[in-house]
Parts: sequence; C-alpha cells; structure tokens
Amino acid sequence: MGPSFELRETRGRSTIRIGRSLSCKPDSEVEGLISDFLSEIDKSRETRKWIEEWMVDQMVFSLTKDKLNYASLPCSSFCPMRHQRCYIAEGELEELRSWIDDNARVIFVPQWIRDHFVLLLRRAGNWTIFDSFGSKSTVRLEDIWDTLTTFYKSKIVKPRIISEKHRPRPAVQLQLDDYTCGVWLHAFLKKYVNVGDLFDLNHMVPLQPDIALVRQEYFDTLTHILTEKMD
Repeated sequence: MGPSFELRETRGRSTIRIGRSLSCKPDSEVEGLISDFLSEIDKSRETRKWIEEWMVDQMVFSLTKDKLNYASLPCSSFCPMRHQRCYIAEGELEELRSWIDDNARVIFVPQWIRDHFVLLLRRAGNWTIFDSFGSKSTVRLEDIWDTLTTFYKSKIVKPRIISEKHRPRPAVQLQLDDYTCGVWLHAFLKKYVNVGDLFDLNHMVPLQPDIALVRQEYFDTLTHILTEKMD
C-alpha cells in the first residue's frame, strides 16, 4: 500500500508525482529531492519513540473532558502542543476511562480511505469525521461519505466534517511524521478501546487490524519506489 509514483522529463525538467502531489524540478535537482524524501522517512521512524503514554492520556483527556462538546474538537487535539505534559489527576483519569468504557453510544473508528487516515466518531447515531490532514477536497469528502453509506445500509444522518485549519504546505508533501492521525489512533485503540467490544457494538465497521503495520507498509512501498528511481 502506498501512493502512486511517476517521473516525467520535459526539456531538462522533471515532474515528480507522488499520490496527488506534483513538483516540477530541473533534472539536476531530482536526485536531491528523492534523497530528501528518503531522509524524511528515516526521520519519521526515529520520532516514534516520542509518543509516550502520557501523550495518549492527554489527547484522550482533551478530546473527552467536556463529555458534551468533545465532538467539536479538531484532530489537532491529538498532538500535545510542544510535547509538554499537562498533568491529569489520577482520580480524574480513572473517571474518564470509566466513562469511555461505560458509554456504549460512543464509538471511535479509524479508517484508511485513499491513502488518508480519518477518525470517525459515532455518538447516539450521529457521525462526526475528524480529518487529520485538513483536506478540503470535495472528492475526498465524497469518498468518506460513500464509505460510510457502504458500511451502513440503513439511512444515516450525513456527518459533519471537522478539519484542522488550513496551513501553508510545500509543493510536494508526504504525511510522514509520526504525529499524524494514524499513529495516534493506534496508540489510542491499544490503551482505551477493547477491540472485541468495539466489534460487538458496531460489527459492520471493519477496523484496520494494525494501523502501525499499514503505515509501515506505506513506508516500505515508498522507499522501494524511490530507491528504484535512483538506481
């Protein structure tokens, strides 16, 4: 699993396409650009050690502390700003965990849709979609909606789409850092969700068996493609 890759040469310039990202560079810069991609992959793998248990606690606490308005929080809440720990009282955290366990109406579902991680949240039959990459693509939003209607044959309320605020992005971008939605969801599921119970509550939604493995396959595929182009 991984993005498609294409390299085209026109009058001394090369156009590199990875997924939906395009970059037109002089031929002399192509090798350096590919090397930068490989370096970013290595760097992202090294950052995994920084995802610690307290970060997951803080993310979940930030997401659910209100218990009423938590669904309005954007996916950026998953990443503690500046990686600084905000201490949570032991009793408060236990109460939060208990509430998550007992409230069967709340279901968190990670999905992989066209090379894109999203978090789907259902509460009392209504859906909210947290888009970790802040995409405004109509096609992508339609993909998400089609996926939901495929999984749920009965008529459901069209979900709200909640994205991060728009941020300036480079011409060629790869979601390679380990603070994106997929890795956080993996950590969240391991700690807070009993997957067996989740299947019982919502058996029609196929969870990814191992989000970390999916991302590893993504890295491996991309590394193979880029290395092949450099040979």
